[in-house]
Amino acid sequence: MDPQWVSIGVLVVLVLITGYYAYEVRLTRRATSEPSLSIVTDEPTFSGDVSRLALVNSGGVARDVKIDISTGDDTKKRRFYCLALHDGKFLWLDFGINEVQKGKGKVVVELRFKDNSGNIHSRSLGLDFGNLGGEDRALAFETSDRRIQSLR
Repeated sequence: MDPQWVSIGVLVVLVLITGYYAYEVRLTRRATSEPSLSIVTDEPTFSGDVSRLALVNSGGVARDVKIDISTGDDTKKRRFYCLALHDGKFLWLDFGINEVQKGKGKVVVELRFKDNSGNIHSRSLGLDFGNLGGEDRALAFETSDRRIQSLR
């Protein structure tokens, strides 16, 4: 076999492998830079009531964030806008979640936002107090180590 053809074959294989890894790196980079938005409540009172709802980002920067919040039966609606929500930051959303919780209602949060590349994303997040009550579940909350240390 001609050594020149062997060299060409090896070169083609290396080009294919390099192309594959470049594609995988691109997908990984895109996934890690994509915003990851979720909703959380503030710390409940001793009676278990929550008074505020927050939108939290634990991913890349979310830009041009449009937030539509409504109850499950659409009796109450609020719309918010945020220019940018960075990683580790949150927005308190004034919605009166306490009344929804007491009425065992549902909160639906519709999100539309852009990532750093300008790609448009949409998410629908919900919190169903009626379902939680039907399963006899209490609403848990997340806190930081600093908050726990200050409670000691």
